[in-house]
Amino acid sequence: TKSSYQFNTIKKNIFFFKNEIFNNNLNIKFVYFSSSGGIYNDSKKFKTELCSTYANNNYSKIKLDTENFLMKISDDIFSPIIIRPSNIYGKYQETQVNINGIITTLIYNSLIGKETTIPENYKLIYRDYLRVEDLIRFTDLILKSGKGIYNISYGYSYSIYEIIQFLKSFNIDPKIKFSKSHRFLNSFISNNKIKNELSIDPEINIKDGISMQINYLTWLLK
Repeated sequence: TKSSYQFNTIKKNIFFFKNEIFNNNLNIKFVYFSSSGGIYNDSKKFKTELCSTYANNNYSKIKLDTENFLMKISDDIFSPIIIRPSNIYGKYQETQVNINGIITTLIYNSLIGKETTIPENYKLIYRDYLRVEDLIRFTDLILKSGKGIYNISYGYSYSIYEIIQFLKSFNIDPKIKFSKSHRFLNSFISNNKIKNELSIDPEINIKDGISMQINYLTWLLK
């Protein structure tokens, strides 16, 4: 299958990288930048790194197969770090993306007078949104002191409906076109491990982050 071919290619590349580290005695950290999307169940319980994972589609299957393979071949010389970010938003994000990038898409479309299509069940679709600046801070600290698997998240989830209400508080009133209800896995991602082990918290809350994104996209369109 396509996913099997892709995973086999990934395995070959990982083996090559591991052999390079071993044969040349290199002091290099291997970081697998995965994601938390589509690997946990749909409940509103916050998921830790120890929670069961599920391959909900081919994309999540490849991610989990790669994570499991990395853990299997881990040793004293090759000890990978696995990062599972939540939904990241901020500067330079693509403006026309799917539900996972809904903050930027809603703002951008509103500023140019374009409709945004969202599912009718948008009040039931929850995501954890983290500013890219916090992602960079978290990742930098993990590279210096971390080991194992880390969720990187804000630690609180908002529905698309709540995001739209935040936008309205900044005088951004999106034009919405509804599509049929669609099943999206909710995203409730715990960040307790990174907070407890590395003593770091997100610095940018959702309202400040949205305000920053409005200012950025307004500047971009000048």
